[in-house]
Amino acid sequence: MGDCICKNIKSAWRCLLTAVMLYFTIHPQQCFAISPEWIVDNHEILAAYNPAAAINPDEKCRLNIIGSLSRQTRSATPQYYLFQGCLPITTDYINLAIGLDADYHKSGNFNFKQVHFQLAGSNKFKCGNISYGIAPGFYTSTTSSDSDFKLKRNRFSLNGGVMFENKLLNLGISATQLFTGQNSRGHVYGRMTIPINIIELIPSVMLTTDFSYSRTDLLGQLRFFRKFTIGAGWSTSRFAAVTARVDVKDFYIGYAFLFPDHSSENKIFNHEIFAGYSLKISLNEPTRYSSKSIRYM
Repeated sequence: MGDCICKNIKSAWRCLLTAVMLYFTIHPQQCFAISPEWIVDNHEILAAYNPAAAINPDEKCRLNIIGSLSRQTRSATPQYYLFQGCLPITTDYINLAIGLDADYHKSGNFNFKQVHFQLAGSNKFKCGNISYGIAPGFYTSTTSSDSDFKLKRNRFSLNGGVMFENKLLNLGISATQLFTGQNSRGHVYGRMTIPINIIELIPSVMLTTDFSYSRTDLLGQLRFFRKFTIGAGWSTSRFAAVTARVDVKDFYIGYAFLFPDHSSENKIFNHEIFAGYSLKISLNEPTRYSSKSIRYM
């Protein structure tokens, strides 16, 4: 039964990803300008786009932060900051996770803040885990003008999604910022880990759409000894990126530089720093007295 379910899941995801990629390839599209969705090391803070990722197979508490600054000509420096954390609640009876994501984005006279509280659960199969999550929250945007006029909007926001994950594959589909009007987005995400001796090749793709505009972000990474990672990416919003990361036990830190490609008219250069920490937390009560066989007493 489990093998049949796994085969159906893999087939469904392959069909979905193939259909979406064909759509973006065949249909001409207008692309987003640079925006907070273009985050290079996105699989670490994936729960900010898909709350199903708040739960993970290794059952670790995770804390991740990202800071991003863009240098633009003839305009103020845009800023973007994101925090994402999750805590597993795994006992003999339940397998859940709770989390929080909070981000702030400022560009010129516009800024927004949003906070979501995440709740995720999962089911284990032989081929991997299927997780599902929901994240209610609030979205606040403020637009000011030179005449000290400010327009502020507070709205309820909702994220939700499902994900399939094992040691080599991560696939997910989600919707973010629902009920916020024109800010609602859909995301399809895929990542694969291909081990080659001491090197791992990690390609990933994220497709984002608000059903009016669409974009595709691609990233390829090489990881050495599971400690040192370098990568390069490209987005259909006409930006490219190079990235580097170092893992030291349960801590990681990385840097990315984003720059416009030759066809872009926007001369935006973006510096991004990301870091995170994970630790094992067990909520199961330890057994006070271990049972021993009378034959060895």
